[in-house]
Amino acid sequence: MIEESKAILTKLLELCLVQFDEIQVQEEGGIVRLNVLSSESPFLIGRHGEHLFALQQVLRLLTRKQLGEEAHVVLDVDNYRKNLERNSELVAKDIAKKVLQTGIAEELAPMPSYRRRAVHTSFVSDPEFKDLKIYSVGEGEERRIRIEKINRELFDDETTTS
Repeated sequence: MIEESKAILTKLLELCLVQFDEIQVQEEGGIVRLNVLSSESPFLIGRHGEHLFALQQVLRLLTRKQLGEEAHVVLDVDNYRKNLERNSELVAKDIAKKVLQTGIAEELAPMPSYRRRAVHTSFVSDPEFKDLKIYSVGEGEERRIRIEKINRELFDDETTTS
């Protein structure tokens, strides 16, 4: 699926008359990540990533049609998406540290699902935040992450009295 996805993206970019230097490919957990390096990245990304996500949808549809199966392809341009995910993770961890100190729950600004997923994933294996509950709330474009401190004393009391 890796080479097919790269070939389809190459053809798509050529048909759109977009100049690019390289397409970096990475596979992780059954997901193919394609990162286009281009001097025309502002055009490819669009306002708030609109062009990027539209191109990703077209790429997924074309890949699915050619392969005859669901294509798990993530498109990025000059690491735009990766940087957004990383920034969201850093902001979330700063807020999580604040919640650990104050005990007061906080909510992040609304964000798209791919960034929420990146934030959730960043907390999964981090023992520093084991005393926090991180989950999504809201609907549609207003969906956001909420971070709460888990009151472990309640759990400790229940186990000692039984």
